[in-house]
Amino acid sequence: MKHNNRKYLFGILVCILVTMFATMVYMFVSLHAKTVENREAQMRSAAQLVDGAINKTFIKPITVAKVMAEDVNLRDMLKKGESNPALVEEEIDDYLTALRDGLGYKMMFVVSDASGAYYTCEGITTYLDPNYEGSSLWYGELVDSGKEWDLDVDVEESVNWELSVFVNQCMYDSNKNLVGVCGTGVEMTQLQKLFELYERMYQVKIDVTDSDGLIQIDTDSEKIEKEYIDLGDIEAISDGEYYYEDLEDTDRVLSYMQDIDMYLVITSTKTDGEEILHDIMIPAIICFFGIMLALGIGISLQRS
Repeated sequence: MKHNNRKYLFGILVCILVTMFATMVYMFVSLHAKTVENREAQMRSAAQLVDGAINKTFIKPITVAKVMAEDVNLRDMLKKGESNPALVEEEIDDYLTALRDGLGYKMMFVVSDASGAYYTCEGITTYLDPNYEGSSLWYGELVDSGKEWDLDVDVEESVNWELSVFVNQCMYDSNKNLVGVCGTGVEMTQLQKLFELYERMYQVKIDVTDSDGLIQIDTDSEKIEKEYIDLGDIEAISDGEYYYEDLEDTDRVLSYMQDIDMYLVITSTKTDGEEILHDIMIPAIICFFGIMLALGIGISLQRS
């Protein structure tokens, strides 16, 4: 009878072990599906917040550049200095300095199309290359593009300015003739600090690229304008849409930011296993000790 009781209890322990194991498998499968669903929602939410933060960062400098371009006094200064740029150097210096001090920007500039003079708050710091080569390439690209403004990642060597995203706005006279280009710059470090915050919060990697996938903004300065990201079928991505992709080894969200004509790419830095392990950690520990206890009881019964 005693032997039968041991067999009976041992059978119960086996059932408990099988039940616990089946429960863990079910939890894993169920949580995997839920994790994928939740992560997609989380990735889209992160993309929306980052998109809004980036656009908010550029709204003010873009507006400032547009206001500068419409300023009749500034256009008149450039006209007056077409043949002799130094003639209006002090006037433009005072104008840009007043804007810089009033708005809190470190970099304000205006370029004369006629003379090529590049004015900053330090006066004329350089002249554009007549063929728009080298450091003057940005000017030629903007004029040839037909756009009224664009964003350009660059280092302004003439005033020892750090890597920045420059807002370049074309200036036209009343006859729609190009007078020059004006604008301001947003320090890359300002954007990188913003990205670092969201990357820690959501455990993602954030990049902003042009239409070719060339990285324009990244927390790693070494990647900027050097490395590319495959954007896939960007024609399927419209402004304001957060396009989710479940890739082989990770997942990501892409969005086209029409206001700055760039693409936002947010890639998860977490794996499915890490997220599921985090979710089932406590239940797994409880089941583990339950299994160990059941095995201990079973071994004790066999020996008794």
